[in-house]
Amino acid sequence: MRIDGTAYRTIWSEGGGSVAIIDQTRLPHDFAVVRLTGLEEAAHAPIEERDGLLGLFPERA
Repeated sequence: MRIDGTAYRTIWSEGGGSVAIIDQTRLPHDFAVVRLTGLEEAAHAPIEERDGLLGLFPERA
């Protein structure tokens, strides 16, 4: 998706073991990014994103 000329993916790496997601619960009226740094935060992420996120954290194994 493109917001104000910047291309975004739904989930992307922020480096250092963290990821960022678009908070899809706030679309289409508001655009917000949520940064997640671990499994606990990913577990509480918006339900639409949760399944894809959990595979990004190695401590889940």
